Amino acid sequence: MSTTNVRSALVQRLVDLDLVPPIAYENVGFDLPSSRSWLRFSFSPVSTGPVTLGGGGDDEVVGLAQIDVFTPTNTGTQEAYSIAETVKNTFVVGNIFTYGSTNVRIRSAHINVVGTIENQYQVTVTVN
Repeated sequence: MSTTNVRSALVQRLVDLDLVPPIAYENVGFDLPSSRSWLRFSFSPVSTGPVTLGGGGDDEVVGLAQIDVFTPTNTGTQEAYSIAETVKNTFVVGNIFTYGSTNVRIRSAHINVVGTIENQYQVTVTVN
């Protein structure tokens, strides 16, 4: 299993949501919106281990995807929570997403409220 394919499967699922806010990705230029909502996607592989043996053996990649939802301050929490719930409900536990020949199984998804940071209100969705 390719770490790149795991990340790509998760990104593709997020893009397929067709959410209105623009999405910032790791190490890609992005102009921060000053007065509208936006998302930030990051993926961190945690461990890789063999699932099958041999020259063509498969590996299991365990990792975390974090989707940060940012909304302008002083606009309430409704939009941030709504977007976060939509994202979380897309990554349902047990669902399998495929990218190329790589299958990605969702083990958990949860929402965490971060609060106001640098004039943005932040809610985070963590997917494992």
